[in-house]
Amino acid sequence: MKLIVTRHGEANHNLGIQTFAAKNTGLAPEGVKTAKKLAQKIGKADKIFCSPLKRSSETAQIISQILDNHPPIFEIDEIQEVDVGKLVGGTADEAKERYPKAAEAFYHGHIAEWNFPGGENFEQVSARVDKAVEKIEELADPHDTVLIVGHGMLNRVMFYKYLPKRKDLWGPSIYPHDRVAEIKV
Repeated sequence: MKLIVTRHGEANHNLGIQTFAAKNTGLAPEGVKTAKKLAQKIGKADKIFCSPLKRSSETAQIISQILDNHPPIFEIDEIQEVDVGKLVGGTADEAKERYPKAAEAFYHGHIAEWNFPGGENFEQVSARVDKAVEKIEELADPHDTVLIVGHGMLNRVMFYKYLPKRKDLWGPSIYPHDRVAEIKV
């Protein structure tokens, strides 16, 4: 199965000073524009899978409306963004000051060492990625082109697991909103 993986369009918390996301923010006007551009980049999908978080589901809806075949959208809880626990709402400087070990792992691409105080660790997120892919395989035809509208950190874990040699996809801490990459499972 061909999985096309992208990130949701920009949400308000992605603009200006970068903070670790609040749980459920919607798209900013820039994010709507990005979602429309993503639809043009993607071109075709048989099914779209997204998280139930507003920024992901709104992006999926925009893409589905633009694609010629208007693919159905399925929300999967396991595609939600990584729970960064006590880092939510904080800036990079605050994370580095309060939780230096967690910040070091995050900002330097040491994904297998992720362990967010009061949140998830790598093993938990990795297990969620596996469950998400299992659900997608159950709901999609093996010959489908499937679009996953994920989140920056979750997508990095997905690429780390499925494309370990592509450090350019999972290594940097900044994950672009307009990136589209393919995984075969």
